[in-house]
Amino acid sequence: MNTKTTAIICGTLILVGILFWPTLYRYDNTTLHGNTLPMRSHRLTGFTEYLLMGKWYPQEGQKIRKNTKLLPSQEQNKVTGNASLAYGSFAGKIYNGSNWIITEMVIRVVAKEGEGVVR
Repeated sequence: MNTKTTAIICGTLILVGILFWPTLYRYDNTTLHGNTLPMRSHRLTGFTEYLLMGKWYPQEGQKIRKNTKLLPSQEQNKVTGNASLAYGSFAGKIYNGSNWIITEMVIRVVAKEGEGVVR
């Protein structure tokens, strides 16, 4: 092959790659708590996020890419909720009254007997 042919082939491959190569993300839909949400997967890393109220959130079980900070103690008091343990299931509701976006929460559960004795 001569130089001219090689240049034409390379130029054509680059043009095809720019015009027809898939985007960096693959878009799909996912269902979260009965709601259908847009979802995107990074084609190279496999990192998956879903769109909720105009912001992309990481799919459950994945590490958050951004630096996270601990919620200050004065803001922790604004996060309230209730929970119950029944028939082997733990369920509850949490209300975030703070101005922070909470992406991860650690909950410690202590089982107590009728007189307050910890099991």
